[in-house]
Amino acid sequence: DYNCFYGNHPSNEPSDAHKITANPMFVNPGSGGIGLNSVDVYKLQNTSPCINAGIYIPNNGGRDYWGNPVLLGNPDIGAFESTQITNDISTVNEEKDLKVFFNSLDSNVIIVQLMGVELNEKIKLEIIDLNGKKVFSSIYNPQNELKVKLKSTLVSGNYLLAIKSGNNVLSKKFLKK
Repeated sequence: DYNCFYGNHPSNEPSDAHKITANPMFVNPGSGGIGLNSVDVYKLQNTSPCINAGIYIPNNGGRDYWGNPVLLGNPDIGAFESTQITNDISTVNEEKDLKVFFNSLDSNVIIVQLMGVELNEKIKLEIIDLNGKKVFSSIYNPQNELKVKLKSTLVSGNYLLAIKSGNNVLSKKFLKK
């Protein structure tokens, strides 16, 4: 389930209700050489349909083939986890939405809005840098808007905000300017 089958589709192709049959949009397929360092050509382009199209697997090892963090939420299909960055945070599922706003008066405060998510259990919120280091973690009572007071200022860079509450797992990468 949640695989990419591109090209020839034989009659014995495995059934997969969530499969992608579109071009996965590798950087330069077929041009790899000899050695582990020659496979960068099989990373996904930013427009790949495989980005955020996988399914979260618990205890996944935490890293892709290249050492990029594989975090909570919908990972990419394949060996590469994209580091594509967006300025706001939203889920792939259009019925659920997760947005983050930085407080312009206090750089240690982040407002997180959760919409379309049924929250009956405590919320675990984590902020992780793209080296896989957890820079913030806290537990909150169920609510659709969180005022997150960071213990220290986030330096400019790329981060992932991950939220887990019951069966709801939402995450997205974001840029702190």
